[in-house]
Amino acid sequence: LCDYFKRGIPVWRRARQLVLSVNLRTFTSSTAKTTMAGSTPARLKVILGENNIEKLTLPNGIPESLEDLLSTIKTTFGLKGNFRLQYMDQDFGNDLFNLNSTTELRNLGTIKVIHQQTHPPLISADQSTSSLSLSFESDDGISVASNGTIILSSPESMSSRKQQWPEDFAIPQFSYDTELQLERGNTEYRVSQKMLTLSARMLSDILKRVAEEIYRYKAYPEDINTEFQRLMAVPLEWKFMAQLDMHSSQLIKVIRAKGGATRQKIANIMDTLDQTVDINHRRECVLKALIIFLGEDADGLIKEYLDCGADDVQKDLEEVTMAVYVIRKEGEGLQEPPADIGIVIEGVEVLHELTSVASACALLLGLIYALNLAYPKPFRFTFEVLQKIFMQLDQHKMSPKVQNLYIKLQSSQ
Repeated sequence: LCDYFKRGIPVWRRARQLVLSVNLRTFTSSTAKTTMAGSTPARLKVILGENNIEKLTLPNGIPESLEDLLSTIKTTFGLKGNFRLQYMDQDFGNDLFNLNSTTELRNLGTIKVIHQQTHPPLISADQSTSSLSLSFESDDGISVASNGTIILSSPESMSSRKQQWPEDFAIPQFSYDTELQLERGNTEYRVSQKMLTLSARMLSDILKRVAEEIYRYKAYPEDINTEFQRLMAVPLEWKFMAQLDMHSSQLIKVIRAKGGATRQKIANIMDTLDQTVDINHRRECVLKALIIFLGEDADGLIKEYLDCGADDVQKDLEEVTMAVYVIRKEGEGLQEPPADIGIVIEGVEVLHELTSVASACALLLGLIYALNLAYPKPFRFTFEVLQKIFMQLDQHKMSPKVQNLYIKLQSSQ
């Protein structure tokens, strides 16, 4: 494990992969699949992108090395640039995992091509180091963090200086106890091939120290779009806006049809919607009304402030777990462009000067995916709609509330 940590690892993709890979899967030996490399012909389902799936026939069986498999896929399908592979693991309900060895593959298995970013993006970084805690459940049920969001401790401006991600990510020094245990684990593995099992304290230390380095940096919106495209093979903002616009008319009908307290709460939003033709304003109204329709607090997810009370705004945002914020000039309403739109995670401004509330919501969803965060519980239905109806991801697993909305939207098509 120490050897793994001490290597320089390219960042956005590798840094995120490192945090996500530091779990018991990394340290618990996995039983090799029954199908091994050999002369028996094999066929694989290859996911190249959204609505782009091919069949790969391997006359001599699954290659012994991952490099040979990558070369075969690149040649067969004419792929350009660098890419890596993920595979569906039947032991985990066909979830996708990074493919590190062809021994994980079976005949008639499924693999997914993940294209890699070739150039490090320009980013903004805070002068100080932020700390982070990620939600993690170990096999024995120990939770390393109390929630599923990033905890960024420094509330200062994250745009005080600009720099590029380094080509190689320097793994920080862990605590003395952790370093000692990792070294012992390496020694044990070299002798007996026994994998190291992490204690909750060690895991927490590793995640925190690595994350402190990773989250000194902040991505621009284009970085988040690129990372989401790489992860999900779906264009983030383009798909989000297209689906929001496509469903808007029927969404408005469904929302207007609901009575009681919901109708009273959305009355002002609907009045504003009826009075504006600006596409960004209309999208904002639809999203706010949707949140209320789902029984959640629109003002809690899309927080609005006046620019005359900057100090109060800053103090309030420091207490926010996850939200989009909108700062308007005093005396101006929804018809005028805001002074600023941004995203806050655990009291820290992660993005600012965004073009619209709808764009901010899309980028917040992208950040959740890129950083492997849990949806905030007070807005779980809202994010489920954004994920499964707007982005059309994992549509086969809908909650009853979202499923009911989806059926109503489909009935008009």
